[in-house]
Amino acid sequence: MVRMNHSRPFIATVRVVVIDDSIRVRSQVRDLLAGEPGVEVVGDAGSAAAGIGLVERLAPDVVLLDLDMPRRSGLDALPDLQAAAPGARIVALTVSHRREDVQGALLGGAAGYVVKGASARSLRNAIVTAARGETPLSPRVAGHVVAGLRASALPAAPDVPLSERELAVLRLLAQGKENGEIADELIISPNTVRRHVQAILGKLGISNRTQAAVYAVRERLI
Repeated sequence: MVRMNHSRPFIATVRVVVIDDSIRVRSQVRDLLAGEPGVEVVGDAGSAAAGIGLVERLAPDVVLLDLDMPRRSGLDALPDLQAAAPGARIVALTVSHRREDVQGALLGGAAGYVVKGASARSLRNAIVTAARGETPLSPRVAGHVVAGLRASALPAAPDVPLSERELAVLRLLAQGKENGEIADELIISPNTVRRHVQAILGKLGISNRTQAAVYAVRERLI
């Protein structure tokens, strides 16, 4: 899971609202998250209009938003949801992993993008990651989409010497791996992974993991 890093206050229990026109999906999300620590579904809604009112009333930390809903799409509702609860982080939860859908959601203000069918652990991690101010991207979309995300805003790729270990971390990061997964694969500690990521960002002169992944794809490192 690729994540952008923007520090936010620690939240002991992340309060979540689910907006999806399918009652089955809403029920599944509730069931998936019921046993996950540090996450609580505080409400759900079956339409964009109902979701906006619910978010305004409950002021959740994270909103899981279906993009493809009748009457008014989640993408169209993004600005009103942000206005209803400026402190909430909105994560798109959808069946699509097309590049244009991901770009539209992220550039429209979504804090992340997760494909439906994710495991309970992956969904919880996405929620907690978003609540921390980072940007979770489902591994199903990260590798082939990240190259196009905000690429025009990136500076020309600098000629910088990354160590072999930093290159290994960067390649795994660009594949959508979390720090713990990178640590397991390289047989190092998560703290060491974090230090490598910070060193990579510093050397590349960029500010977040998404841009680092863009760099890796652009330079054909993966």
